[in-house]
Amino acid sequence: MATTRSSASRRRSLTPTTSQPLSLGFFLSDNTCVGTVYCVLDQEDGVASYTLTSDKDGPLPSTSYTFATEGLRRVTVAAHDSAGATSTASFTVDVVNTPPVVYGSAGTTTTPQTVPVYISASASDPNSQVDCSALTWSIQAPDTVEPQNLSADACQAKAIFNVKGTRHVTLLGRDPQGAASPPRVFTVEVTDPPANPPPTIVKTLSVMGANPVGYAVREIPENGQAYGPISFSLLATDPDGVTYTFTAECFDCQNPALRTQQTFDQNTTGVSSFLPPQTGTWRFGARATDGLSAPISFARTVVSVPTPPR
Repeated sequence: MATTRSSASRRRSLTPTTSQPLSLGFFLSDNTCVGTVYCVLDQEDGVASYTLTSDKDGPLPSTSYTFATEGLRRVTVAAHDSAGATSTASFTVDVVNTPPVVYGSAGTTTTPQTVPVYISASASDPNSQVDCSALTWSIQAPDTVEPQNLSADACQAKAIFNVKGTRHVTLLGRDPQGAASPPRVFTVEVTDPPANPPPTIVKTLSVMGANPVGYAVREIPENGQAYGPISFSLLATDPDGVTYTFTAECFDCQNPALRTQQTFDQNTTGVSSFLPPQTGTWRFGARATDGLSAPISFARTVVSVPTPPR
């Protein structure tokens, strides 16, 4: 007679995510049951014939399945042997939707009133593709924040603070299923307005590098991966002239000297490049200043990876 054993008696429910397959069951060569969720055995036939059915998804394969939507469902195992004997068992699966994660780097944590602060950002989600459209920026009036994205996934916002004191910009990500990320809050100390106007940004910071997937050179998103040299460009104007400063700091490189922010270039062109001496998570900074007022600052976090084999 066919017998069906389900782990429902030991675990009330299973909680896979919408992007990860749920391993259902399998057998060793001697028909020993080692299924992670259920097993179907028959004393006469060994492994009996069976079917799996979800009350939400319909028929399921017998080994693994990736659920497309979240929520509770009951899966029923129905078995029958060569003599026509039948047996059923059910277990509950609670499919969860893991929320996205947002990343961000602010160009500075201190700024005078009305001097813009630029924040680089991106989002990732284990269940679906997300881009800048998944991000929501918020700020308390009369301060303002405006998205100024560089590409579909290289996101950026420009914040202007009109009130002195401790101010905040909040970044939130939401996936197509509606799950929201934990908010990321950027805190900025706002001081008196500058006596001399800062440079005017004509073109915000661009950070270009080779994508390890496909090898194409593209705008590197915040917390994005790149290999090889990284190029930078920033353009500003000011009647007093503009000097550009580029910095680098590695958070997790083996060499301790690289974990301190260092200036790797200073020029009047706004164009530079940098070859990371070690792979790791790098935070790059760029500043434009006329030497008479607070600089306009940018930042971008890049994960430098080894050159992939071709």
